[in-house]
Amino acid sequence: MNDFYTNEQKVKVVKCLFIKHVTIADDCIEALKNLGHEVYKYSEDITNIPLLLQTVRDINPDTIFSINFYAFISHLCNQWGIKYISWTVDIPNYQLYSKEIFNDCNFVFIHDNNFVEELKDMGVKNVYHLIQAANVKRLDKIQISQEDINYYQCDVSFVGSLCSHNEYNQVYSYLNDYLKGYLDALIQTQLTFNGYYFIEDIITDEILKSFEQHVNLNIEVDFISKKKILGNFLARKCIEEERKNTLKYLSEYFSVNLYGEQNFSEFTGRYMGVANHLDVMPKVFKISKINLNLTRIMFKSGLPMRVFDVLGSGGFLITNYKSDLDKCFEIGKDLVVFDNMEDLREKVEYYLAHEDERLTIIRNGYEKVKNQHTYEHRFKELLKIVGE
Repeated sequence: MNDFYTNEQKVKVVKCLFIKHVTIADDCIEALKNLGHEVYKYSEDITNIPLLLQTVRDINPDTIFSINFYAFISHLCNQWGIKYISWTVDIPNYQLYSKEIFNDCNFVFIHDNNFVEELKDMGVKNVYHLIQAANVKRLDKIQISQEDINYYQCDVSFVGSLCSHNEYNQVYSYLNDYLKGYLDALIQTQLTFNGYYFIEDIITDEILKSFEQHVNLNIEVDFISKKKILGNFLARKCIEEERKNTLKYLSEYFSVNLYGEQNFSEFTGRYMGVANHLDVMPKVFKISKINLNLTRIMFKSGLPMRVFDVLGSGGFLITNYKSDLDKCFEIGKDLVVFDNMEDLREKVEYYLAHEDERLTIIRNGYEKVKNQHTYEHRFKELLKIVGE
């Protein structure tokens, strides 16, 4: 194999088969190639095992890489003697709790460190924390026209799902009145504690048993508790309620543009449809005066890719707090954090009225992502770990 040098660390060139992903696969592949690696994108159906096997035979890769962990790919890599690298950026990823998570071929990276520690406590060895990133070079190439400015401009924009198609809504009609009242109260209690996720810890055995009399919580994995599954049901409902409440509140005071797969017609904000990840979303981030991020409640520390994409696009970001913000950014200098809805409204008002400060924060956030949080930065870190 050839060698190349980066940050004075000698790293072997990787020959990688990269599994397709709807958003960030191409950004990852570009970064790996920029670092001198040999990368092949697998764009076929990954469940077509004969075709995947034939591709592996043809390419003879050192490693297979996927966004999010797939138990069956780990199983195949273990049989074939190939390293399997996964980077989980979507939580929950239930396949992390499959028996294949213990395979020696795995190098499992997760963007939220609390899930890393949970797997380590289960005895999983090669599991690591890897924060998300942005492709600043691609984002810099997005051209903004006057027509774009006229169409996308607003005080505040939100890009994301309302999460209304959650499991709790789907099973709610099967529950008795007592369970509905009890679980609804748990959800409302969780919503009053911004930044601290505890709902899974306060589900009692009695409530779990009563819930299972109405709803089957069995999932085809090996090492996940039913309390965690029910906790995820409730957490997704919390996300829906938090986003609806926040967006309704903001749209009473500001011009708010809303982007997502679901219709936001119940809000006074303007529903703009789906923002394509590659070309529309960066325009939204660049043109909106303020971009709102609402990190999902079950992320105890990790940051979604939206944080890095907004800043890497040269957008102004205001977000709820997660502890990885302190690791990656200087709060108040690179981005702004809010504590509650009243604080959010006051900060939006302030930065709309103080253009110079808003523009300074935009420049700082952009430079921080460009210099420290690109996919090249992440893959240097990842491959160093795998090499060691």
